[in-house]
Amino acid sequence: MFDAYDTQTSTNSSTYTDVGITATITPKRADSKILVHVHVNGVYKDGSNAAGVGIKLLRDSTELARLANRAAGDNGTGSAAVQSIGTVSGVVLDNPATTSAITYKAQFNAASNTSTAYVQVYTVESTLVLQEIAYG
Repeated sequence: MFDAYDTQTSTNSSTYTDVGITATITPKRADSKILVHVHVNGVYKDGSNAAGVGIKLLRDSTELARLANRAAGDNGTGSAAVQSIGTVSGVVLDNPATTSAITYKAQFNAASNTSTAYVQVYTVESTLVLQEIAYG
C-alpha cells in the first residue's frame, strides 16, 4: 500500500493534526509484520516557533513512533530562526497481530503551541509505504 500527499498543511497548535498521508492494509496472516516507511517532506517552522515541529506515526489511534519531538527547535526567535528542515523520515517494523484492516498515518504539531509549523511546503510530496512481511 502506498500514499502520497503534496498539499501544504500548517498548524499553530501543540495538538497533533494529520500530515495528509494515510494508508490501509489488511494482513493475510495474524503473525505477519508490517514494514512502514514514512517520509514527511517540506517540514518548516517560522521564526517565533522556537520549540520546533513534532512528528509521529500512528497505527489506527495507537502511537507507534515519535519521528521528531522538536525538529528545528531551540534555535532562538526572530527572522534568523526561520528554518526549513526538509525531511523527517522513519522506518518501523510493526507487529499488529491481526488479519483485520489497519490504517497508518503521520501527524505533526507546533511543539510549544506558538507560531506555526508546516509540512509539504512548496507542495513537496510526503509518502507512506506499507509492506506485509509474512514468515513461513
